[in-house]
Amino acid sequence: MSALKAAQKLKVYGSECDVNLTKDGEVVIAQSGWHPSSKVKPRANVQGSTYAKLSEIPFANGEHICTLEEYLKRAAKKPATKLILDLRDQGRPQRETELVEAVLSIVSKAKMENNVEYIANHPWVCFELVKKAPKGTKIAYINGNYDPKYVAAMGCTGISYPISKLKKSKDWIKQAHKLGLTVNAW
Repeated sequence: MSALKAAQKLKVYGSECDVNLTKDGEVVIAQSGWHPSSKVKPRANVQGSTYAKLSEIPFANGEHICTLEEYLKRAAKKPATKLILDLRDQGRPQRETELVEAVLSIVSKAKMENNVEYIANHPWVCFELVKKAPKGTKIAYINGNYDPKYVAAMGCTGISYPISKLKKSKDWIKQAHKLGLTVNAW
């Protein structure tokens, strides 16, 4: 939450966060699927833990894991900063469909569709977002292993690739732009 607040204070375009589904079906913001606290050994796997268990463990800065609803409520206070929701691989297509449907429902209920963009590194998540999200929703593929033609054929609106991948495939940026895809490099 503090990262989102800082991004809003800086008035940046967007703030990216990882979105995961807990064992009991709660949609939470959690970097790469692991609770970041080093105080708990072994580290808690978000997808294999309940929300109640995860919410008991404080982060180093004193915050606790937050739900997507809480995150959207904060985002609505300063909507000029977009939320870039990274829907994480859930290990099984059924769980990924469940995550996509839950996230889209929560975003819709919060009336934040115009303030959210999606990224995903798993093709199934992208396919589900393309199929189920409102028309015009920005969806970027981030794994870096597909050329822009393939990503456009998936129905995505952009690529978000590591700069190292784009340097190896120098024509991908031009290809992406030619296809109308946005390009983000990190």
